[in-house]
Amino acid sequence: MFEALLEGLFAVFQWPAIGFLLLGVLLGIWLGAVPGLGGIIGLVLLLPFTFGMDTIPAFALLLGMFAVTSTSDTIALLMDLFPTVCEVAGLKVDHEIEGTSILPTLMGDEQPELGERELYWIRREGGMQFLGLCQHAVRKGPLKLLHNGPFQPLQMFDLESDPKEEADRSGEDDASFRQMAQLLNTTMQDNGAVPWRSGEG
Repeated sequence: MFEALLEGLFAVFQWPAIGFLLLGVLLGIWLGAVPGLGGIIGLVLLLPFTFGMDTIPAFALLLGMFAVTSTSDTIALLMDLFPTVCEVAGLKVDHEIEGTSILPTLMGDEQPELGERELYWIRREGGMQFLGLCQHAVRKGPLKLLHNGPFQPLQMFDLESDPKEEADRSGEDDASFRQMAQLLNTTMQDNGAVPWRSGEG
């Protein structure tokens, strides 16, 4: 049994398995940083790519990805993928794009600007509960303002001290609540300029 364990360790640390292990680690850090993604989603996304691979490199890729998915506290978004890939490839993006390269985070450096940017979520729902209206949320730093339903009051959470969003602070810190409400209002107006569908249908 001990010999089999050593043999397995030697196999993982040989090329190309070690390369796939490192690739999995980099992908896992990114997946862990993107809201809504994580280890399980990462397995779902990567599993089809392993069907044609040898067993050991495939397991190394999945293991490297899954082991680090929850270790990054960087706030990243899917739109950060494009500028990150461009920076890795050495390509210069001359036009303005939404998103920021998270390559420094992947390389182990700090990116404080990612924690201070304004994040906005919107989800359009149907049925009698929503009547085609939207759910909204905006976040800046540790504060998150949530409008969980069109007929519900605004809620504010301090994600640094309350990551599970259990204590509504909307009635405790009036200045911060007003600032976040103004940010939500401005962001919703900007978002309204983006059409939900083409004019054809």
